[in-house]
Amino acid sequence: MPVTGTVTLAGDLLGSALINGYTGTLGDTIYAIYNDGSDPVIGTFFNGALPVPEGGTVAISGLRFAVHYAANADGGAVGNDVALVRVVPEPGALPSLLAALAFAGRRRGFFRQRAA
Repeated sequence: MPVTGTVTLAGDLLGSALINGYTGTLGDTIYAIYNDGSDPVIGTFFNGALPVPEGGTVAISGLRFAVHYAANADGGAVGNDVALVRVVPEPGALPSLLAALAFAGRRRGFFRQRAA
């Protein structure tokens, strides 16, 4: 059922959970708000104390979603719906650092094999 009138967002997504163990696949879209007509969506969701910008990502039940405040669920002329789109998880800092160090080590010859 669509929302009627202007929508004001101020909710916190931190600690949110998905229903029935949903895992979905990359690119899946969940319309969190299906706004009728051309009424605007004002504000943003929060993730803790930080606002989630357009296209920003949040983790819900361990899955990453991009938030889109100008989605278009009904295909009309106005993009005034709010969607969560399943995206690839962001790599952690430690694996990225280790990969960079391994690459640098190989370039400098630290990992050369000795002749038998």
